[in-house]
Amino acid sequence: MNSMNFSTAIVSTSISLISFFGITADSKAESVYKFDSEVIMEMKEYEGTTQKSNSDMKFFASAKHSHLGYVMQINTHGQSMAAKIIMDAKDNTMTTLIDQGGMKMGMQYDLSKMDSKTVGSGSSGGTKSDGEMKKTGRTKTILGHKCYEYEVTNDESYTSAWIAEDLKMTSFFDAFSKMQGMSKKYGGEMPSGFPMEINSWPNGKGTDQKYVVEVTAINKNKSSSISTEGYSIMKLN
Repeated sequence: MNSMNFSTAIVSTSISLISFFGITADSKAESVYKFDSEVIMEMKEYEGTTQKSNSDMKFFASAKHSHLGYVMQINTHGQSMAAKIIMDAKDNTMTTLIDQGGMKMGMQYDLSKMDSKTVGSGSSGGTKSDGEMKKTGRTKTILGHKCYEYEVTNDESYTSAWIAEDLKMTSFFDAFSKMQGMSKKYGGEMPSGFPMEINSWPNGKGTDQKYVVEVTAINKNKSSSISTEGYSIMKLN
């Protein structure tokens, strides 16, 4: 797998992870993004029962700013690559930064344009639901937090997300439904809280390809930052 295909796979993975919240994007980045809390996660990709890749991932949030970030160390096919993803609600941007072999590459998506290809694409020209979201009633405890299961289904994919409703990392999550009309998009109310575990089948429940994301640690008071300096950022849409 060459570096461009691999980096495209990283972007696809990040879109899958944040699609549960329906974020929009545009096309500019600040030089430095600062955060005040951190969640450590582990992400695994499966093809059937075979694990194809694993990624150590850190999620960053800020109570003062309308952005969040991911930092991933991905190991697959004998390669290792560092990737950083920044979601900025103020500027409506999704920026992916990749470090490999001394190269610093950046890609930027306008997710509002991507979303417009599916939402509102019905024959009537009106708003079209992307699927159904429902609270199943099942619960389990993860890292001391009681989590409630939500299922998101559409014609192609299935996602099961376990949400800790008592865990409020940042008020940024409250903006998601306002940004994209998420209750209309999925035909229900958006969950409040933080996803502690996500199981996603992009080709439908029970198919071979599966992504699993699990939270392994939470640091509510830890300062960090992501810098975009030194990266050549290319707009992809």
